[in-house]
Amino acid sequence: MGENESIKTRLFVVEDLSRDVIEAFGYHFKIDPSFFREHIVDYAWYNTSDWWRDPPNLDIVSRNQNWFQLRFVRARNFLTAQLFQDGVEESKKFNVFRRLDRDFNSNNFWDKHDKEEAKVGLTRSRATCWIQVPEQEGGITYGILLLDPTIKAGNPLWLKYRNWAKTPPVGETPPKDSTPPSDNFFEDFIYWAKKPDNFNLQEPVNSSSPICVPTQVLLHLVCTEWLTMVDYIKTRLNQVDWGIAFPDDFLEKEEQIDEHLTKLHHWRRVVPLYREMIAETFLRVFRETAHPNRMHPGRNIHEQAPKPASALGPLMDTDCINAYQQDFALVLGYMEEFQNRIDRLTDVVTAVINMGDSRRGYKDNKNLQWLTWLATFFIPLSFVATLLSMTTDPIDQLGPITRLWAIIAVPSGLTIMIVVGVFSVAKWRRAIRKFWTDFPWVGERRPFKPKRT
Repeated sequence: MGENESIKTRLFVVEDLSRDVIEAFGYHFKIDPSFFREHIVDYAWYNTSDWWRDPPNLDIVSRNQNWFQLRFVRARNFLTAQLFQDGVEESKKFNVFRRLDRDFNSNNFWDKHDKEEAKVGLTRSRATCWIQVPEQEGGITYGILLLDPTIKAGNPLWLKYRNWAKTPPVGETPPKDSTPPSDNFFEDFIYWAKKPDNFNLQEPVNSSSPICVPTQVLLHLVCTEWLTMVDYIKTRLNQVDWGIAFPDDFLEKEEQIDEHLTKLHHWRRVVPLYREMIAETFLRVFRETAHPNRMHPGRNIHEQAPKPASALGPLMDTDCINAYQQDFALVLGYMEEFQNRIDRLTDVVTAVINMGDSRRGYKDNKNLQWLTWLATFFIPLSFVATLLSMTTDPIDQLGPITRLWAIIAVPSGLTIMIVVGVFSVAKWRRAIRKFWTDFPWVGERRPFKPKRT
């Protein structure tokens, strides 16, 4: 690799890690294999039989590594089910393991597009950056940034982020290259890394930290993705809330109120994972080990706290990363709020379902009451039919048989009604039970003698 004395920083940006990249960079720069291994897979959890699971690393060990990683989520809109399936198949062809998941929150009322239901896919992504500081002063700083590929099917949610370029004054011709790339995370990073002046810093870029610009651009893009996810989760939870309050207006005829539980279950499963990913960013980038509001109990939050070393050690006291800590703290606070709101909505949906079951039970009892009156109406008809079927003789000879039926049936019916009435009264039931247990039986033997403890 040729060296140019005028160049002080070399950054290699890689889209979709491959074996050739691992062998080439790993051999030339003597890179720790864990740098590539951390970027390959992205599982929320592992089975007990997954032998490829990378064991967790202690912070005292990871702080000495010369690389860091950002985890984030990217949302993508698909106008048709076929486009979503194309995106799923496309993600399976990546060299790294990334999966396009549906959010189970699509609704014909909210997401209908040309008579077809649109879908939103969520992909957990990673950006891993390796930095090699020169051993001698004035040497070249090398960096390797691994980015995930972008799915071509569909389009970014809400048609991507805003243009961060400064708005030209009225009447001034805008620059020709003022339009950001259409849709590609790799191209976005390259485009904005060439325009560091578009990021409003309170102090000029620290020339002693050549990795300031790429780190800032990466944090800018990742934080924007997180803020987009915050708006999206807020939108879905509001839709669930409206569906609970006004089911006749915001639920389709084929939908039931209990389908909200499926939607809430998805967020109850992934929001804690998103919170964990953001907390990991605080640890690896900002070197904060807890929630920013509870980082150092008993200490003035405006005082500077000592932070352990990391791959971003030269940037710890610059706006390159400190300017984004407040935004990441805002995202973390939203995730905590969403967790509490999801639990409350789950309780509300469960209560609404129970109320609906109670109403249906009440209607069933009303229907059973009408059936009882209908059966009562047929009692005399059945009685007459029984009398007429007791003999085949003419009707004028039915008298003796009727008297015999009355002598047997009436006392039997009255006896059964009295027994049922007695046992239906709690007072009589307790009296019979007491008589049965306390009567002085012969030989002091009782049929149901209670056991003594």
